Order: sequence, then C-alpha cells, then structure tokens
Amino acid sequence: MNFPAKPITLFLCVNPFSTFAAVVSPPPVLSLIASDVYVQYGGPGVANTLQHHPSVLSIAVGGSTASADFGSGIFKASSAAADTGSQTTYAYTGMTATFKNTGAVNISFAAGAIDADIDAVFSRTIGSEASGQAATVLSSALAGTYPGNNVPGVSVLYQYGASNSPSSPFFDFHFNPNAGFTGSGTADADKLSANLAFPAFTLKPNDILTVNYSLNTWVVAGVGLGTPGSGWSATSDATHTASISLQLPAGTLLNSPIALDWVKTAPVPLPPAIGLMLTGLAGIFGFTRQRSHQAMIFPLVESINPGIQS
Repeated sequence: MNFPAKPITLFLCVNPFSTFAAVVSPPPVLSLIASDVYVQYGGPGVANTLQHHPSVLSIAVGGSTASADFGSGIFKASSAAADTGSQTTYAYTGMTATFKNTGAVNISFAAGAIDADIDAVFSRTIGSEASGQAATVLSSALAGTYPGNNVPGVSVLYQYGASNSPSSPFFDFHFNPNAGFTGSGTADADKLSANLAFPAFTLKPNDILTVNYSLNTWVVAGVGLGTPGSGWSATSDATHTASISLQLPAGTLLNSPIALDWVKTAPVPLPPAIGLMLTGLAGIFGFTRQRSHQAMIFPLVESINPGIQS
C-alpha cells in the first residue's frame, strides 16, 4: 500500500542556558571607595569657617548660605551683603568622590557622561557714595583624575561690578577648559546658566577615578569698611542650583554604601543570541497553540456537518 508523502517537521533542541553563558561576560562594576563634601563661609566680623563631612553639610550665617548633599549631587551657595564696604563676603561648597573599577572588564565613559549644571541669579544696588562698588562673583569647577589625566578640568568665572565712578559696569564671563573638558552656557547682569563636562575616557580594572566639584560665590558692597545706610548691596545666589551627574555605560553596576541619585544606570542590552532564542520559543509556542486550536475546532465542525473531512 502506498501512502501519500507527508511533510516532516524537525525540531532542533538547544540548551538556552549554555548559549547565554557563552555570550554574556561579567558585568562592569564601579565602586565608590571614598567621599567628602565641604562648606565654607567668611565675611566681615565672621571668622573663616570650613567644615567637612562624608555626605551632607549645611551652614547659614547672616545673609549667606552653603550646603552640600552628596547623595543627591546638589550643591547650593549664596552670598549677600549690604554696606559692608570693600570687605568680601563669600560662601563655598563642593565635593570629592573617589571611584574604582572593581570589575574584570573595562568601563568606557562617553564624553559628557560626567557633568555639572549651574544656575544662579544676581542683584546689585549702587549706594550714595561717589566711590565704591557693588560686585557679584561666581566661580565653579569640575575636575577629575584618572589614568592618563592629572590636570585641572574646566572652570567657569562670572564677575559683574557696578559703581558710580566709573558708571559703566564691569562684566566678565568665561570658561577655562583643559585636557578635553568642556564648558558652555550664557550669562548677563541678572543670571547665569552653565554646563561643565568631562571628556570620554576608559577605566581599566583596578583603575581609580576621582571627581572634584566646587561652587563659590562672593560679593562686595560699598567702600572702605562700609557706611551703614549708604545703600550698597549685592547678592550672588546659586541656590537654584548646582547639580552633578554621572551616566554609567549600559550594563555597568554601581557598588556604593551611600545611595547616589546623581549616578544614573542604563539597562543591560539583550544579547543577540538570547533575542533569537526568545523569538524561536515564541514561534514554537504559537505553532503549538494553533495545532491545539485546530484539534478543538475540527471535531466540533464534523459533529455539525459529518461531510467535512479534516
């Protein structure tokens, strides 16, 4: 008896777990090994005050404030003075973070993966005295050391001074980049917005990365030792704020005893072999469902119309 030829379906069984193990390498790991934040204040009648802490600090003296939050990566500084003469009132804040590549593979950071954004506002009032000035100043710097780079990074400087003589204000706003670091932004008499960023670089296993950030504000308001009631005032307000950010390459793990909101992680990309495996499994599952669906439908149809042949 001859039987009609039927198509034969062959299934190739592959152990998906052995495939996964073959294509996935150990994940990169960046570990925080040291941290420090600081705040500093000084001005007329106030001694220079400097404080350090591993994570959070805040001070407020007179019209000036300074705060540092290592966990959020947010830094604030504001200096204000009225009729204090040529004496400088200042507020500083900043941090140092030290990381180590504790994994077994390189970690490659894209340009701008580490950066700082600064927003500030300024105000000045010219007093009644013929000489003197109302001046507002801000500086900020982002720097880092890693194998192949041990030079300062990039800084921004803002200066604006107003006086009765000369009547034309003094204004300076510029960046000082080094070794591939970049700075960009805009500023005028009333406000500033700036960005400071790292270049691209790679950390090999056991390499150390140190990130340094600083934010400084200071003001001068008046002439000499200051005359009460003469109407001089100045404010440099960077509480709007300054923030730092670190974007880890996809799949890189962060190991830190402190929760770091400013360190962003990206999801691990799906290996191509695993994607193909999942597509195959989905196809097999769909084929099985189709056969099962047909097995349920055809007997029901035959019971209604016995003349139908499956």
